[in-house]
Amino acid sequence: MGKNDKKYKKPVVIEAVFELRFKPLPSWEIGSFVKFAELAKENGFPTLRDSPQQFQVTFAPNHEPIINQGASHIQTWNKEETKLWQVGQILYAANQREPYDGWEDFRPHILKGLKLFKQVAKPKEAEILAMRYINRINITKSEKPDSLITFLPSGIEFSQNISDYGCKAEYKFENDEKIVITSAKDSSQKDKNALILEILYIKPKPSLEINSLSEAVKTIHDRIVERFEKSITDKLRKRMEDV
Repeated sequence: MGKNDKKYKKPVVIEAVFELRFKPLPSWEIGSFVKFAELAKENGFPTLRDSPQQFQVTFAPNHEPIINQGASHIQTWNKEETKLWQVGQILYAANQREPYDGWEDFRPHILKGLKLFKQVAKPKEAEILAMRYINRINITKSEKPDSLITFLPSGIEFSQNISDYGCKAEYKFENDEKIVITSAKDSSQKDKNALILEILYIKPKPSLEINSLSEAVKTIHDRIVERFEKSITDKLRKRMEDV
């Protein structure tokens, strides 16, 4: 991921995710899963998988936790298993796993899957649009985290949970849109030291009209890239190698 049309030979993105959340869609039924899977297969996504079981926790008036089963959805993967679409009664998502080939490749993936989803689900409005970039940055034992990323990125107006290995910062835009940046030490691989830098953009009530949505997605991407560039150091840029 780079600034505007800037590219890196060795991007640190391990996953990019575009997601739309809906109220339960009246037109979605059990056969809708089959219809979408058939369309996905025709468009180069032949592998079908059920999503992992999800649960939602709410609280009763007496504060006792109530665990509800979340709405199910399916995943359709391409042959290389680097891209997938996820769909269900309340969800459309497009994922790009590493290697991340750039915005010029991810954007068509988002819009192509959404076109297929709209054929099946016929959504009229969405509750939330979210776009997330997850970056994994390897560090040596001799390196300090702030030599690669700035834990309090410049231009961020609100931040919390600052520590040696973690920071969460939030920047608000118009119409209740916001961007959330989280950095933390990655402890998933015990034999390697790494940092996770996640940039999440949230937009309530996005338009589903394709031209308006396409323009909104471009603006969101530009803002994510801007915050990414403000969150990293020249040392990391040199490591990723500018094109």
